Amino acid sequence: MSSGIIKKFFSDSMLFVFAIVFTKGIGLLMLPIYVSYLTKTELGMYDYIIAVGSFITVIVALEISQSVIRFGAESSHDKDIQRLYISHGFWFTIICYLVFLSVALLFLDEVSLFLTDSKDNLMLTLLALLAFFTAALSYLSNVIFRSQLKSKLAAYSSFLNASVVATTTILVFKFFDFGVYGVFASLIIGQSIVSTLCFYLIRDSLTFKFQPKILLEMLKFSSPLVVSSISVITLTMVDRIVIRHYMSYDDVAIYGVAAKFASVMVLITIGFQTALSPLIYANSKNEHLKKDLQKLFVLFVFCGVIVYLAINLLSEFAVALVAGKEYNESAALVPILSVSVLIHAGYIFFPGLVLSKRTVILAFINILSGILNLILNIFLIQKMGVLGAAYATLISSFVYFALNAMFSERYFPIFMNSYRKS
Repeated sequence: MSSGIIKKFFSDSMLFVFAIVFTKGIGLLMLPIYVSYLTKTELGMYDYIIAVGSFITVIVALEISQSVIRFGAESSHDKDIQRLYISHGFWFTIICYLVFLSVALLFLDEVSLFLTDSKDNLMLTLLALLAFFTAALSYLSNVIFRSQLKSKLAAYSSFLNASVVATTTILVFKFFDFGVYGVFASLIIGQSIVSTLCFYLIRDSLTFKFQPKILLEMLKFSSPLVVSSISVITLTMVDRIVIRHYMSYDDVAIYGVAAKFASVMVLITIGFQTALSPLIYANSKNEHLKKDLQKLFVLFVFCGVIVYLAINLLSEFAVALVAGKEYNESAALVPILSVSVLIHAGYIFFPGLVLSKRTVILAFINILSGILNLILNIFLIQKMGVLGAAYATLISSFVYFALNAMFSERYFPIFMNSYRKS
């Protein structure tokens, strides 16, 4: 191999795959605990609130974490500049969430009605809002490690976060009869512990220096991505919201269980995505990058197909074993959702729009795909129920990948160059 990119990729990817295997494994191991201690309605409510929270977390801090990864990785050669980018991202996130929580508290009744369909669930709503905040901090600490190319710390923080949250959840379920309240309380406790530890480790990377030009540069890059990120969330999470609108929390639970099993495909995709992004940024001018991306894409497809075949073969048995007969309907959704995850994740091998800073085109693709998914969900769920939501996700994921690949090849040709030369 002609460069160190692939070697570094495999080193980082194995760490991330290990962390994701562990976290997703815990997620599946926790599933029988959830279905034992939570009613189907409570499980569906939890999944629905998490889906809504995905939109909130994208909007509040204006996706500045994307700038931390981008500019933090690019400035890895200058630690002082890197520290400024990391610090501005950190403090901006803290301030934005404090403002958001303050406003939400003023309108807690309305927020509760929006999240839980009732103004009587104020405590649950408050716990959910705090869980969104601690999740954002946990994610930001992981992003900072990745921007510094500290793959081990990023992987270990994911590993620790999953462990602490799972342990806390089990203890809360065992000693307290809090139901869905206990799940969100466990998220807050676990994520707070891990975030505090992580930020202690990166304390030397933080400074109180404020430079308006740095913040404006970061926001100029990240702000246009807010709309596109909302569209990405719409592409991946709006199904729960539409299912809840046309059906019930119970149906959200059925779909959520299927999505949990389909997330096994993430064992393949996240290892590639998390390790590859900062390496692409840091090696964007490396002459060997394109050839290495070709090789890694072929490996990605091969691994994905193997995992998909295994999921398709075992889904019915696995759902019955882990979740029970009450969730048998989930089994038919698992293969569809798993291949959707694989197709959607393929965009990472086509970085042309990001590297050429064509964020407007990227936003257009995300918005178009998100709108398509929303429309398909509205139409197909009414016709086919939760199965329609799965097919809507599959179709939208394919469109998202195809558009990313097509436009990326115009500005950073990876496969078209090889085709023309041949």
